[in-house]
Amino acid sequence: MRSIQKSYLPAIFSLLWSWLLLFIPSVAIALRVSFARYEFDSKMMVINTGVLKKKTVSIPFYTVGSVSANGNIFNYGRLIITTKEHRAVSIPYVQNPSAVAEELQRIVYAAKDEKVKAHEVIS
Repeated sequence: MRSIQKSYLPAIFSLLWSWLLLFIPSVAIALRVSFARYEFDSKMMVINTGVLKKKTVSIPFYTVGSVSANGNIFNYGRLIITTKEHRAVSIPYVQNPSAVAEELQRIVYAAKDEKVKAHEVIS
């Protein structure tokens, strides 16, 4: 009896194709991270995001209610800034989010104190 030889070529092509498809989400995330810019000074934070559709969000620090951080063991995570109007802004892909959140919280307290002092002078 003669046997028919099997070909593993379709399995190999399938494995190669799946590896190629595996990297597509990674490239998309890398593009989002590289095009995102998070900047702040003593008065406000500016968040620029988007690869094809650009979006800019400006948050004055005196309007911020709270700043929290979600991190992991690799020392990266996201910041969540909640305004007094209960609007939450999530900032992903932040290195050392706990330290950044502490620094932003200090700036928020200083901006609120400055706003109160300016309001007292005007009144």
